[in-house]
Formats: sequence, C-alpha cells, structure tokens
Amino acid sequence: MGLSLIVGLSLYPVSLNKTTFFGPFWLLSLAIFLKFARPRVAVILTLLIPMLVGFTAFGFAPIDKKPLLGLINFRMLAIPASALDHYYHYFAGHPLTHFCQISIVGKMFHCRLSGQLGVLMDKSYRLGSYNGSLFATEGIASVGLILAPLAALACGLVIAVGNIASSGLRPAFVFLSSAVLMQIIMNVPLSVIMVTHGGSLMFILWALTLRDNGG
Repeated sequence: MGLSLIVGLSLYPVSLNKTTFFGPFWLLSLAIFLKFARPRVAVILTLLIPMLVGFTAFGFAPIDKKPLLGLINFRMLAIPASALDHYYHYFAGHPLTHFCQISIVGKMFHCRLSGQLGVLMDKSYRLGSYNGSLFATEGIASVGLILAPLAALACGLVIAVGNIASSGLRPAFVFLSSAVLMQIIMNVPLSVIMVTHGGSLMFILWALTLRDNGG
C-alpha cells in the first residue's frame, strides 16, 4: 500500500494532474475507512463524509471564501451532474458524434470531429475543457437523448464484465483497486477509461488474480 502511494505521488511532477496528486491521499483515506467499516458501508461513507464536510464548512466560512464547498460539493458532485445539462444543450443544436470521438471508430468509418468534445464545450460555454461521463458522451453526444438509455445499457454491460472478473476476490481488495477509477468515471467517457486509464487492464488483472478459500 505504501509503495502504491509513493508511486502515485511521484507521477504528479510528470503529469501535473489533479487525479495523480489527490489519488494517493484518497486511497489512504479509503484504507482508513476499511479499518472501521465494511466495504459496503465504506462506499457510502466516501460520499457522505466529504459532502457533510463541505456543507459544514459552508456554514462557517466567510461568504466570499468557501474552498471546501467548492472543492468537494461543487467539483465532486455538481460539475459532473452539470455536464449532462451542457451536453444536452450543445447537442440539441449540433450534429451527434456517432461515436466518432473514439479514435478507432473515427479511423474505421473515416469520420472526425472538429475538436475534442471537452474543447468544443470550452468554445461554447467558456468553462474550460469540459469532459463528461459515459451518460454525456457515449450517451447524449453519440446517439442523442432518445437512444442514450441504450448506450448507457451497453456501457453497463461492459462494467458488468468487470464485476464478473472481480467475482471471488475480497471486497476490500476490489474496493481499493477500483477506487480511483470510480472517481474518474464520473468525469471521463467509459471508452477513455477502458483504453487510456487502464480499465481494461484492471479487469484482466482481476480475472487473473488468485482466489483464496476465504473468497
């Protein structure tokens, strides 16, 4: 565990990414949760405790300085949800991507976008590069509002494969090994997670991990 935290922090000077900076501290917090609660309870606490911290800070911080609320409640919860609103609005007046934002699909069908989805959102709404979850990208952006539930179902089947791959492993091990990806999945398309962020590799490692008699 300690080695994983050191490796995670060492990546930050190279990537300058918030995930690589906060990831090790997030994993350490989850490991502490597991000392006092079962994995299922720990999953709830990972959402409930940060949310309560943000709301509590909101009541005590000066009106113009509420960093905890902005970092936790706004960044972790509100922005991923707001991405759906922005993608709904944008693709109500623009052509759908038909999955052409996925590079291999674009090469196979000779289609390409005028820019990355996050960049297109930035040009339209001036909120920075605004990536969205699978509901926004594989759903709204790719197939539109009506067919988005079917795209979400297909993505759910992909996640179900991971669930099957982790069958028989200790819940605490699955909880910790997938903790960072579960944060990323709220802000990044599933296709990117599976290819670029190591989702497919994690599924493979789960499937190859030896099971013990304890399950």
